[in-house]
Amino acid sequence: MFDPWVDREWKDLCYRLDICAQHHGSKIDRAEEFLEASRHFAQRTPPQRYPELLDAVRGAAELAKSWQRYAEAADREPADPVEEALEETYPASDAPTWTATEI
Repeated sequence: MFDPWVDREWKDLCYRLDICAQHHGSKIDRAEEFLEASRHFAQRTPPQRYPELLDAVRGAAELAKSWQRYAEAADREPADPVEEALEETYPASDAPTWTATEI
């Protein structure tokens, strides 16, 4: 049974997934790859009922989250091993304080 609301929501979901693919993909020069995955998602059989639409939303969200993880991983700069070692040993690199005491 055709439901115009479900159809409209499906088209909006596919449109928003394209925007998400472009956004996250452009950060790491993988926009075309992400857009291809979005188009592949949109070529699925459109949902006919609300529960099917919810399953499609879940699938789109998982796809978008995977793109976000790629983009976030690319944003992290590789750590400089020397700087990292200095930060980790900072408290140990301070000279101990000496207090004069009598024995």
